[in-house]
Amino acid sequence: MKRNVVVAGLFGLLLALGWLVSAGEAVAQPVPGGSYLNSCNNVQVRRGRDLTALCATRRGNWVQARLNDFPSCRGDISNQDGQLWCVRGRPMPPPPGPMPAPPGSYQRTCRNAFVGPDNVLRAQCRVGGNLFVNSSVNLRNCWGARDIANFNGQLTCTR
Repeated sequence: MKRNVVVAGLFGLLLALGWLVSAGEAVAQPVPGGSYLNSCNNVQVRRGRDLTALCATRRGNWVQARLNDFPSCRGDISNQDGQLWCVRGRPMPPPPGPMPAPPGSYQRTCRNAFVGPDNVLRAQCRVGGNLFVNSSVNLRNCWGARDIANFNGQLTCTR
């Protein structure tokens, strides 16, 4: 009977250890990328926001390094002589909105003209009487042009 109790106890201990190992794996978080990975190892994320690692110094010594609140980093996380380092700050602002339209004779017969971030001039241009159609022209194709004109609803660069 004593033997059965010991065997049952060992079996229960093995099950508990297996559960602890699998639970630890379930909460492990991926580490953030960065150049620090080239000179640091044993990298871990603690409390979901703090980064710890064993990092090399310039002299080749290995020291424990920590970077608190790594999600606030903007850009690369690097190893600076055994110290984890990053630039912090607010995210980059969104790109500017539409740019104003360039000059040209099209402005007499087109409306709502603007240049998008793709460097394309877009406008609603008149065809015939009072009918307007959507038109566009890539301004990269207009270098050296004398004018941007509306020819029957089509924006065109003239040389």
